[in-house]
Amino acid sequence: MHAWGGSLRAFAGATALAALAAGPGVVTASPAAASPAAASAAAAVPAAVAAPAVAAPAVAPPAVAADWSVLVAPATWAYTDSRTPNRSTVDPAGDVPVGAWRDDRDRKHRSKAYFTFDLTALRGARIIAAEAIAGETAATDCAKPRATELWITDTATRPTWRDQPTERTRLSGPGALPGCTQSYLDWNALPAVQQALASNSGTVTLALRMTAGRQDDVPYGRRYESDLSISVRYNFPPLTPTELAVDQLPCAEPVLYSGLRPELSARLTDFNGVGGGLDHVTGRFAIWPVDRPVERTEYTTAQQSSGSVARVSLPSGLLTDATEYAWVVRAADDLDVSPWSEPCRFVTDAVRPSAPGVSSAVYPEQPHPGGGGPGVPGEFVLSAAEPDVVGFHYYSVETGFGYLPVGADGTATFTYTPEDSGPHQVEAYAVDRAGNRSDDRRYRFWVRDPAPLVDCLPYDAPLGEPRQCTFFPGMDDVVSYTYSFDGGPDITVPAGADGTATVSVTPPSGLSELVVTSTTATGEVSPPGHQYLQLWTEPTVECQGHPGPLECTLTPVGMSGVTEYTYRLDDGPELTVAADAEGMARIEVAVDTPGSHDLVVVAHTGTGLRSDPATYSFYVGTEPVVTSAVYPEGELGGGVGVPGEFVVTPGRMPGVAEYVYSVDFGEEIMVPADADGGVTIPFTPDRAGWYSLLVAGRTADGTTSDQRYYSFQVAG
Repeated sequence: MHAWGGSLRAFAGATALAALAAGPGVVTASPAAASPAAASAAAAVPAAVAAPAVAAPAVAPPAVAADWSVLVAPATWAYTDSRTPNRSTVDPAGDVPVGAWRDDRDRKHRSKAYFTFDLTALRGARIIAAEAIAGETAATDCAKPRATELWITDTATRPTWRDQPTERTRLSGPGALPGCTQSYLDWNALPAVQQALASNSGTVTLALRMTAGRQDDVPYGRRYESDLSISVRYNFPPLTPTELAVDQLPCAEPVLYSGLRPELSARLTDFNGVGGGLDHVTGRFAIWPVDRPVERTEYTTAQQSSGSVARVSLPSGLLTDATEYAWVVRAADDLDVSPWSEPCRFVTDAVRPSAPGVSSAVYPEQPHPGGGGPGVPGEFVLSAAEPDVVGFHYYSVETGFGYLPVGADGTATFTYTPEDSGPHQVEAYAVDRAGNRSDDRRYRFWVRDPAPLVDCLPYDAPLGEPRQCTFFPGMDDVVSYTYSFDGGPDITVPAGADGTATVSVTPPSGLSELVVTSTTATGEVSPPGHQYLQLWTEPTVECQGHPGPLECTLTPVGMSGVTEYTYRLDDGPELTVAADAEGMARIEVAVDTPGSHDLVVVAHTGTGLRSDPATYSFYVGTEPVVTSAVYPEGELGGGVGVPGEFVVTPGRMPGVAEYVYSVDFGEEIMVPADADGGVTIPFTPDRAGWYSLLVAGRTADGTTSDQRYYSFQVAG
């Protein structure tokens, strides 16, 4: 038998037969690769078992990666019976009688079986090999050798014994393992498949019969499974590549390409149909100058999955500028190649256009001092330096990104309306027909502010002293100014010959605003100009002595002629202290109550001016007081093994009954307070370096003081 056929049966076996059992015409497909066990079983079949016309190889041939196998079930089958010569038994259940046989009444019958296959799904494929496969279920006399034959006949879906289709060609075989009956017999079915695919119908009928000399011999009769099928090894060539593109630009006539190193791409497809899968394919790209086809250059891509896009990046130096090229591509699997695609053409253009010209009558380019104004639209004209420029890309903060096609005169215009005064910029670049872009052109210009400019002097005048504020024009031909100060009434003053005007204002403490508009001789009123005046008069309060009585120094800010200060601690009475010749004063504030406190201070002048209040906030804690003669706070003292002690007193926390302390954030230790509310904590260090002592007092009702952090260093 054919060893590769045996391998297929072993490989496809249960799956293929299950598909056949599902109904006539069902097919299954798989790559034609044998499992090692199946290949070994096939290799064990001696050549002598095969029919004389078939030479069985000693071992299975190696599988080919692009080779696919399909098991084709019959579309219909029938058997004939000489005892009912005008009857065709079509698609019956059960097995198939072949040759002579006797029924249960000892009546003699003679039968042939016919299997018709539809192979149209394999049209266009290259058929590598094919075998018909059948399985025996019974033999009348095992002593008689197998005499079964398989013939190609004229197509017949309802044959009868009397009207038998003409038998045309006997197929080589069968091959089988030794034994009386076998579940696997095979014939070389390549001629049958080729005949079917060459016919218009795409079908073929195979007749399973006893050899002519034994047709009437009952001892030679046998029975077969009704699932005789054809296993076909085949390969469909790849399809002609599609979606040809030059740097992702679909093929046109021709593509204009900006550069000399394009990427050529095409989609490669190799679908093996009939239930087969997708092969791996390679692409073969060929390119040449249109006017010099002899300069053809070809490139092959690496193997890739069917349906994916193959890409070739052309090397530097292959292409020249201003040249038309044609290129084609074809796909190949391990066995076949597709037709070449239709040519795709492109023309190289590697020359970048010049940066565009930019101009505006309303907003001339710097160093011009400026034009227009916020909200004033201005037209910007972009102009091309080369005739093949097709458009301009531009950007500004107000317009965002935009594109304009070039007009017949080589220009394009857009409108820009700035939202504020000051420096602005427009960026633009040109694009030619091939997609080459120019360098960026940056056009910088100044948007004039029509609002008047205000300058007030002196900048640091104290409270109560006036400022001289000068108005400068932002427009031409200003004749007057209208201003209001700190929300007051509008006041109009004339402009001088130089377009300026000066007024006097006296700002109060805090932040005040001067709002000014200008008016031209034609009655045009400008947007408002703004000047903010800041005058902070809260006196500076600097205090020392906490914890304990506070000693505070009061210093005036933004005021001259301060003669006294009034101050109040929390909700206490307001007190007064006289200032010295420099306007400063010193006060002492006694604070015994723990918690947060506010000291509010106001400065006064001899003329009755009053500052904004200054607030000095502080906190009086309840932490214990800690001292040590041997280990003073923040200093180096004692030594390793040198005993010392920490004397702890309650500070501002009344009724302390006990203390909780820890050393270096270790275990907390509770010690009771003595009769005076204090405690002495002994300490002998076992190492040199820095230590931390944390101590808090606690009353009998569980109220805990603030924690005291005491840091010290032990000498080494």
